[in-house]
Order: sequence, then C-alpha cells, then structure tokens
Amino acid sequence: MELLTREIILCIVVILISSSGICTAVDCGGPEFSSTIVVDKSNTSPNFTSIQAAIDSIPTSNSKWVKIQINAGIYKEKVNIPVDKPCIFIKGQGADVTTITYDDYSEITTSSTFSSFSNNLVASDITFQDCVLNVTSLGCITAQARNVSSDPSGFVFEGGSVIGSGNEDSLLGRGYRHCSRVIFYKMNLSIDKSNTPPNFASIQAAIDSIPTSNSKWVKIQINAGTYKEMVNIPVDKPCIFIQGQGADVTTITYDDHSAVNTSATFSAFSNNVVASDITFLNSYGLETLENLIIHNISYGIRTPSVAARISGDKCAFYNCNFIGFQDTVWDELGRHYFKNCMIEGAVDFIFGDGQSYYQDCVLNATALGCITAQARNVSSDPSGFVFEGGSVIGSSNGDSLLGRGYRYCSRVIFYKMDLGSVVRPVGWDAWNAKDNVTCLFYSEIGCTGPGSSTSQRVPWEKNLTDTDFNNNFSLSVFINQDGWLTQLPQKK
Repeated sequence: MELLTREIILCIVVILISSSGICTAVDCGGPEFSSTIVVDKSNTSPNFTSIQAAIDSIPTSNSKWVKIQINAGIYKEKVNIPVDKPCIFIKGQGADVTTITYDDYSEITTSSTFSSFSNNLVASDITFQDCVLNVTSLGCITAQARNVSSDPSGFVFEGGSVIGSGNEDSLLGRGYRHCSRVIFYKMNLSIDKSNTPPNFASIQAAIDSIPTSNSKWVKIQINAGTYKEMVNIPVDKPCIFIQGQGADVTTITYDDHSAVNTSATFSAFSNNVVASDITFLNSYGLETLENLIIHNISYGIRTPSVAARISGDKCAFYNCNFIGFQDTVWDELGRHYFKNCMIEGAVDFIFGDGQSYYQDCVLNATALGCITAQARNVSSDPSGFVFEGGSVIGSSNGDSLLGRGYRYCSRVIFYKMDLGSVVRPVGWDAWNAKDNVTCLFYSEIGCTGPGSSTSQRVPWEKNLTDTDFNNNFSLSVFINQDGWLTQLPQKK
C-alpha cells in the first residue's frame, strides 16, 4: 500500500476561546431562541453580510439565546465575541460549505480568526469528540495551562485521530503551566514516514507506479494535506481506489482554465475507479466569484474550470467534495455513483453524457446559472443524471435552473430532494433543444422545500410517479443492473 504525504510548514492560530465561567443553558433563559439573525454575503438588511456585524448588533449583557444563521460561503474576516455578549449560538450550513477565514499571524493574542471571550457560546459542527488533529511540522499538539491541582481545566480528546506528514515530529503535549492536564482516549495515533520508499510525494507519482492493465484493486492512501497538482488516471490503469483522510483535510487543487478538455484538476479515463474522503478543487474564478457575491453582481466569469472529469465505466465517489465555478464535474461517459458528496458551482456545474446516480448529495449553486447540462443526444442513449435525496442550496433566490438541454435528449431526474429557494421557478431551459423539446426528459418527483413548487415549471416537464421512478430510474435499475457496486472495495 502506497502512502502519500505532504508537508505544510506554516502554523497559524485560528481559534481563541476564553471564558471564565461555567456555561449552562439555564443562564440564557432556557433552550429557546429569542431571535435569529441571518448572515449572507449576497444580501442586505435585515440580514448582515458579515458575521462581525451580526455580533455587533446584539445588545451587551444579553440574557436570552440569540441564533446567528450563517449561510453558505467563504467569509474572510476576523470574528470577535466580546466578554459582555453571552448567549450566542452560531450555526453554519455545514463545515464543508461555510468557512470563516483570515491570514493574520502578527502575534498569538491578536491573530485569531475567531475569538470568543464570553460565556455561553455554542457553534454547530464544532466538537472535541472524534476530531482529526493534523500536525504539519515539528512541534507539539497541546500546551494546556492548568497551574494548580484544584483547577478543573484540561483538554480531553476522545476518538478521532492524530495525523501528520512527518516521522515522530510531534509531542502530544508539553507543560505550559505546572499542573497541565491532557487526556487522549481511544484515539488513533499515526506515524507517517515522509517521502521514503515506497511512499510518494505526489498523487500522480503514485498512479504512475501502478502497472498498466492492472487487474487487481490497488489502494492509494492520501494523507491529509493540500496537493496542488493535476492528477490523471489513464485508460489503461483500472482498479484504483484513492482514499483521503477526510474531504475537510485532504484536497487536490489546481487552477487550469485553458480549455474544458484540458483543465480538469482530476481526470479518470479508466474503468473501476473509486475515490473517497477527498476534495477536488479547481480554484480558478473562485476569488472573482467571492467579489461578485460581496458586491451582489449576478454575472461574472464564464470560463470552464473543471474540478473532476470522469470518463470510465463503473466509477464511484463517496464523501467527496467537488468545488469550482463553471463545469465543476464533467460526468463525461459511463456509469457513475456519487454518495454523500457536495458539488459546488454556478454554470452547468454537473455536465456530460454520463449515466450517473447521485444519492444524498448537496448541490451548492453559488451564482446565477444552471446546475446540470446533461448531453444525451438520442432517445436510445441510456445516459442521464438521477439525483435521489440530498438537497439543493444556494445563497440567493431564484438564481439557478435545475438543468438545461446541452443535447437534444438531455435527461435529468430529481427524486425526493430538498430544493432551496435558489431554484428558479421555471426550473428548466431547452437551450440547444429549443426548436424541438419532445425528446428532453426532465422530471421532479416528491421533492420538498421552498424551490420545489412546480406551478411555474416549463410545460414540457415529465410528470412521473413513484412507481415510474422505481421501475425505470432506481439505483438497481438505472446503473447497477449487473451488481457492480457490490463488487467495489470498502474503506478500511
């Protein structure tokens, strides 16, 4: 088994939590919220476009819980909750789509991206249980500051893992004060031997080492880190399983945008490719997009920037993120399965002639555009995109189509998804099939949410029943007739 490692040599303090009291819900008048404040980079009053502005609006010495709902987006700001503003609950839309970031490193007391000095603070999706502690270079994980034995403070880490790119580079802790207390309980403490055979420093080098016409599954374990490279699995290298250590800590990124057929950060041309727990990112245009959102501009760049291109048969992706702006996922050819994935973009960000099933995925529409552009060209073509479960989210109202006709018989089905208000009421556009819509096949079955009303949908949308779906488009019928999904290797 090949192990991939990547060194990151800069460590920045991102969170500072300081509180002198003991937090109990009763201090804030019980578990109910007295008010909810929404933060959305693309909106204005009564919402806020920055998290700090929302915090500043809360009265001092507040005694009731106030909820700050942070919509999906990247918030580049320093956030400070002062000591006189207790009872704040900050909730994002998921750690994979809601980010607070900054790059201060002047000194430890002032460089935190997020600082909390008050009692009674709750933030969703943040916990010390089952955490991944990623050690990036020579150093020490903890420096706990208990000074006397009667002090109840300490750090307890239960479950999760300690990972990193070095070999015995890190201490678990050191005594910042005389009675420092740290406990690690049932954690996986791993050691990687960086850049020594048979390890590789790049993903492509690991792929290149696999013999052509391989007929047995080969697992490539990618350790946590950001890998800036274009990765290509050629057609003569099947049976490859690429596993990261979590999509939040394992990223493959590049910023090519020269042409749609050459710009993909990750390309898989062979059959039988499986990937799990990885973020595939094409960063081109994302900074421009952020500026567009801040200034509430709907139209921006229109340049292909593919994060992943999948062209082989029997390929599957589990717990992966795909992030780009235009043409994020090129679902080109073959049968593909996506499970618990997040796909983000604006313009045709899932496109191609694949025969694919997306189960329990989150589709994040970031600007004016269209989610799918499926390319079935004749009615006998078995291809199409089926989305079952999961949700469509976005930061604005009515900006995104569910799909448009990239080819004359484009086929897309949404089944029991939660459709957010980002969905445009008309739903679909014929595009290249505008002169003859008879072969277009678009349908929504049993969907919920503010964007699910079909009252203003195009008149040629197909009206299917649950029975129609189960007989023709369920997972077992649409892509798994030969049972290939049960033959895939499982994560260890």
